[in-house]
Amino acid sequence: MKRVAIFYFSGTGNTWWVSKTLARQLGTAGVDASVHSIEKLSPFEADALVHEADAVAFGYPIYGSDVPIPMKEFMGDLSATKSKDTLVFCTQWLWSGDGARIGATFVGDKGFNVKWGEHFHMPNNLCVPFPIAIHNNDSVKKEKYLRFSQRRIELLTEKMVAGRSFRRGFSFLAELNGLVQRAPYRRYMEHRRDNISINQVTCTKCGLCTKLCPAGNLALTGNVLETKGLCVTCMRCYNFCPETAFLYRGRAHKHHHGEPYKGPIPGFDPQILTR
Repeated sequence: MKRVAIFYFSGTGNTWWVSKTLARQLGTAGVDASVHSIEKLSPFEADALVHEADAVAFGYPIYGSDVPIPMKEFMGDLSATKSKDTLVFCTQWLWSGDGARIGATFVGDKGFNVKWGEHFHMPNNLCVPFPIAIHNNDSVKKEKYLRFSQRRIELLTEKMVAGRSFRRGFSFLAELNGLVQRAPYRRYMEHRRDNISINQVTCTKCGLCTKLCPAGNLALTGNVLETKGLCVTCMRCYNFCPETAFLYRGRAHKHHHGEPYKGPIPGFDPQILTR
């Protein structure tokens, strides 16, 4: 294996960090690994990268034990290939059950040989005003997650370079665990796509969120920022708004819980995910 193409979707930076770290680790093992945000690629460009690579990887954050809509659409647009060795990985806060396996179902019938699957525990980016959404921007606490994931990346790299198959979350029990979250999540997902709204008084109409949104859900019309009911719950607009002007189900961010999650590393710029 000489060349690997890593395709990722990342809401607030966690999957970006894993993808970049994996590429660096593969590089130390003599593998030429390239990293590509799916938001920047046309289907033609993606197919060309798949064709040129010896192996490919797909990474995404897990939402309700399911694959985010942008990654589902990206996988659906890919052309069929022939026995391409593939890694599918997800980032998660606590657990997903079969987070990697569910992604594999979207590419397995296209000739992608899913040889590796992995789950990476990362800091929680969900900061909406509910008690269960425990988030923290403390760099020391974030670092604990990063160290754990770094070690998993190192072990995964060893397996990939050696050609040894490893698929976490592909067992029947893991699938059942994932289904516990995925079944209700899929049932109500369409109703959640309009949960984000804006405090028009607090909003300064800077336009940053319209540039960041991966779903085209936000539009600045005159002096009004509008939503289109296309939200994919990536939390990018909510977390990175300079004025914390976004509402979730009509409720503002609870500042006494701390500022919204700003990415896995200090100074993370979310615009790197879109440009």
